[in-house]
Amino acid sequence: MEVASYRVARWGGMKRVLKVLHLASFSGNIGDNANHAGARAQFAQNLSFQLDYTELEIREFYWKYRFFDESFIDYVNQFDLLLIGGGNYFELWVEHSRTGCSIDLPPDMLARIHCPVIFYGLGVDAGQGVPDICLQRFRKFMDYLLAHDRFFIAVRNDGAVATLEKFLGSHYAQAVSAVPDGGFFVTPGHHQHPELANFPRNLVINLAGDMLDTRFKGSGGRLSPQGFFKEFALCIERLLEANTDMGVVFIPHIFRDYEPVSAVIECLPDAVRRRRLAVGPYLTGTAGADKQFSLYQQASLVLAMRFHASVCPIGMGVSTLGLVCYPQISHLYRELDLMDCAIDVTSSGFSSMLFDKSQHALGGLDSSGDSVVSHLLGSIQTTHKKIDAWLQRQFG
Repeated sequence: MEVASYRVARWGGMKRVLKVLHLASFSGNIGDNANHAGARAQFAQNLSFQLDYTELEIREFYWKYRFFDESFIDYVNQFDLLLIGGGNYFELWVEHSRTGCSIDLPPDMLARIHCPVIFYGLGVDAGQGVPDICLQRFRKFMDYLLAHDRFFIAVRNDGAVATLEKFLGSHYAQAVSAVPDGGFFVTPGHHQHPELANFPRNLVINLAGDMLDTRFKGSGGRLSPQGFFKEFALCIERLLEANTDMGVVFIPHIFRDYEPVSAVIECLPDAVRRRRLAVGPYLTGTAGADKQFSLYQQASLVLAMRFHASVCPIGMGVSTLGLVCYPQISHLYRELDLMDCAIDVTSSGFSSMLFDKSQHALGGLDSSGDSVVSHLLGSIQTTHKKIDAWLQRQFG
């Protein structure tokens, strides 16, 4: 379908408007919403085009409500631009996919998409294995994308470039752009939080409830989930004893996060549960993310297991320690040159280091992240400059 008729010309110095179909997750994980909000704000500042978004929920493909088929191609071709991401959609273990990843658009289908396509801020995740068939399919997928200027690929700063180099080779790693996750640039509104009202300082914690058996294997000297829950509860108890003016607030990002929260609470003394602790609500969508990340913004210290539980507070200048039990998190802190703020919580005895680093941060001694945001801002502006030049080629 010809898409030129959908393009709006530039008048009087105004930005040219592009109708954008944005394929990503918008419901279910508030980290995704923060990612989109921050990325869109940066697009608005950095691009010489105005993007008019129509959102398409990628979970509808996971739920089998939609499919990567001819109807999808027809729909895409009604737009000027297809934007896919950000999100962890270049996983390398999706064996039922024709591309080896969540974006199940093999070359023959990509050839029938007439508009330009941006793959933006995608994670290349090998954390759950890389079957040979997935790697073969993903290589063919990448070969097609890189051979055509209609496609722009930007992976995110969670070790994605290094993963590409490891499994595909340096050619692929060097051919893509890298971009900071949009969550670093999220600016939530100010909200009142009853969870924070009882104490002048609050320790805000996110624990991930998905893939617990992957995160905590319970073999080879590694903790089981229950082993982690018990030791983490002991660390919280020590921190509260040392900081009598501080409360603890748990924040879920998805519904499964209540499982580890509940398990840790079970391990705490009853007086702590009833007097020093609160649990945030399960909220979804843009409004829910804005409220939850406003809570992070008001924390004295964040202990973060999920990706965006680290990304967003770091971007807001809040002291943050990463609870590492999945490779993506260690990759993130390594790329930020903040490995001193990443604690491996999969081995017995981690609580001693976590306590010491938490005390250090609560004492106002942790300034390691002060220069991170300015560096990330320069990085995203560099990549957006490339995207803008690419868009000028497509629509000039």
